[in-house]
Amino acid sequence: FTYELDSKQFVTEVTTTVEVPQTNIIQLKKEFGTEVTSRVEVFQTNIIELNKENPIKVGVLHSFSGTMAISEKPVAEATLLAIEEINKRGGVLGRQILPIVVDGRSDWKTFASEAERLILEEDVSAIFGGCTSASRKTMKPVFEKYDHLLFYPVQYEGLEQSPNIVYTGAAPNQQAIPAVDWAFENLGTRFFLVGSDYVFPRSVNEIMKERIKELGGEVVGEEYRILGSKNFTEI
Repeated sequence: FTYELDSKQFVTEVTTTVEVPQTNIIQLKKEFGTEVTSRVEVFQTNIIELNKENPIKVGVLHSFSGTMAISEKPVAEATLLAIEEINKRGGVLGRQILPIVVDGRSDWKTFASEAERLILEEDVSAIFGGCTSASRKTMKPVFEKYDHLLFYPVQYEGLEQSPNIVYTGAAPNQQAIPAVDWAFENLGTRFFLVGSDYVFPRSVNEIMKERIKELGGEVVGEEYRILGSKNFTEI
């Protein structure tokens, strides 16, 4: 058995002797003749060199400052950890992944402008980023305009699709609806909905209200506060 990669300058072949189960030997003899034994030499490929001269550039666009930094920093760090681990294992076909890290500053317009800059000036192959649905919705026209690719890493409200966005997080039917069902069965039938005043909380609350109605529950109140608010005493 020989495993090959086109980029042979980045790989080496190592011969390893392995034991083959008797049932597999019978099949191998049928296909390759009677000379097959229980010991087969297998050629494996090991990455031995990481090409840093021609890296694959990707954007990492998250908020490192402002209201959303507390939520987005861990997501950015997880992305960078994954890139580091991939590079340690030889990159992608021997090419290093080079992250271009940008601060979205918890500002939706900044996300859109920085996404465009990463695409046009930094020439990234893809962008990993966004956290709030507001930031994603401001970036969506940019990715569609340039036919580029965004990997959106967190939960979202659904109600949207784009061939230029990979939505990796949970939708309401995977997160909010199960929470409503559990609360209805274990806590009570009366609900008070609270959220930050932007698209994700308002959209999800509308979906939850429909589910609560289906279950025979009651929404006794609904309040919203500006994103970043800390005083909820009145509510």
